[in-house]
Amino acid sequence: MHLPPFGRLDPWLKGNLHTHTCMSDGALEPDEVLAWHRAHGYDFVALTDHDARTVEEPPEGLTLIPGAEISVGHSAAGAPVHVVALGLPVGEVPAPGQGPATLDILRGLGAPAFVAHPTWSQLAPSEVLGLRGCLGMEVYNTGSDYENDKGYATLHWDQALAAGWRALAFATDDSHWKLPDQGGGWIMLRAAGRTPAQILEAIAAGQFYASSGPTIEDVELDGLRLHVRTSPARAIYWIGHAHLGWSRHAPPGGTITEAELEIDPRCRYVRVEVVDTAGRWAWTQAQMLRP
Repeated sequence: MHLPPFGRLDPWLKGNLHTHTCMSDGALEPDEVLAWHRAHGYDFVALTDHDARTVEEPPEGLTLIPGAEISVGHSAAGAPVHVVALGLPVGEVPAPGQGPATLDILRGLGAPAFVAHPTWSQLAPSEVLGLRGCLGMEVYNTGSDYENDKGYATLHWDQALAAGWRALAFATDDSHWKLPDQGGGWIMLRAAGRTPAQILEAIAAGQFYASSGPTIEDVELDGLRLHVRTSPARAIYWIGHAHLGWSRHAPPGGTITEAELEIDPRCRYVRVEVVDTAGRWAWTQAQMLRP
């Protein structure tokens, strides 16, 4: 069994689902942001200005996903809590600060969402689970990583998975075009086509992996045997709940491009992480193995 999206034959599409323009607190015009993504090999992008839907005609070859970063409220630690909504209809952006009710509004609009920068927001596990109406969460946010080393959220993700939420993992750049954080996080998607509807359908189905650098070429699960193929890597990991997981490492100064891994039968779920020699990561979606 190939883990999604690796069993599909559709071409790979590269996309960034969280970035800003001068229509909120970004430094560039919307057309400049779109032109940068097209020039750097992206196939789709969502302009996600704060509490506003930014519309711009994309250059040929780039699909624009209408979206917004919506303020939900504040965490118990006092940090802003945001979700990124995708596919928002024209004129239908929920007012900020409505708490979990925001997710009900988005669901009614047919606009799937994911949790932005859980570590930057310092979300407690209970607060993360309070947002389980979302598709998932950012396991990597480049802007938060650059700003104050709060860009990684794999702990939040594992806690959600262990609690039974089949949360999807997203990587984004969240660039405001004021730091060198553009292009630092993206998803690799397999979809039936390039229209916004087809891309959103594949996202909702989890037909993608997240990356800040490495390429994951294939992940196949045969019983409890996991076979992974990647771009040159420093290490390949399988990860389950609690302390469960193991890895294969390259020899000093070398790289590996595949690994055979034996999954612990106690695992509730399994996911794969890859790290390259530059310290950049990639993450598959989690495969649930048992309740």
